[in-house]
Amino acid sequence: MKLHSLSALLAALCLIPAASAAARDCHVLISDVQPGDILYAELAAPAPCPSRGPAEPVSLKLHFDRQLKALVATEALAAGTQLGMLVLEPGPVFRPRQQLQIIYCHGPVAIARSVRLLAPARDGDRALVKTQDGSVFSLPFEAGLSRATEGEAR
Repeated sequence: MKLHSLSALLAALCLIPAASAAARDCHVLISDVQPGDILYAELAAPAPCPSRGPAEPVSLKLHFDRQLKALVATEALAAGTQLGMLVLEPGPVFRPRQQLQIIYCHGPVAIARSVRLLAPARDGDRALVKTQDGSVFSLPFEAGLSRATEGEAR
């Protein structure tokens, strides 16, 4: 690459607006987290970054669980713990082997069935489940009944 092309590229990069303020916010836990708990967005709130600056690393005992696709606490973290610029996905993750109940609603009829998750699921994902009789199927996963609509399994 020629020198004048490189300087033009660098000049153009300086004209790109900085990321939005929300993307640079630091976060703080709003509730206690125990070892093994999954961290998700609703457990944290935006907070001013510490005086050391947002780019300074924050030392936390967390690990990324590839199967769950989420951060998991490896030690207890108290409410008020600074998370820095950590990005958390919304909604809790339901773990494999967790027992759940699906409800199918059609008109005035509701049929409930106990199932076991075979893979991690978040609200809005498709969940792979196994019934007590051994049947395995995938269904739209929605935690709770607040958005149940006619003709859909929950």
